[in-house]
Amino acid sequence: MKRRISILGSTGSIGRQALEVIEKISDKFEVVALAAGSNTTLLNKQIAKFKPKYACASKPELIEGAKPITLEEICSDRTNDIILVAVSGKVGLKPTITAINHGIDIALANKETLVMAGDIVMPLAKAKGVKIIPVD
Repeated sequence: MKRRISILGSTGSIGRQALEVIEKISDKFEVVALAAGSNTTLLNKQIAKFKPKYACASKPELIEGAKPITLEEICSDRTNDIILVAVSGKVGLKPTITAINHGIDIALANKETLVMAGDIVMPLAKAKGVKIIPVD
């Protein structure tokens, strides 16, 4: 059975590297959603290659080939088995908490989330039975 994954920050270095790995072991993963900031050119290429159902960008009207949704909608979609949070800064906190509240495991490449709110995130993850897997 394939693990279903969404990648927040798919056009950044960690997101791109994650997609390279997924491409090599595509029999093990299905990409549910991709999220990027303003690099919709690369995002649309990723959508064409990985065929996610959903995508998120700062200008959703530029998304091609996937249904535009928000980070919070991606992180509340329980079809995800795991979400890679590879966005920078405080942007990663709310989606991380949303995913935890929906019982979705997190691969966390955003250390700011733990610096800002580790005392909230870690106990919440434990209470919800969610794994926080460090990445990077």
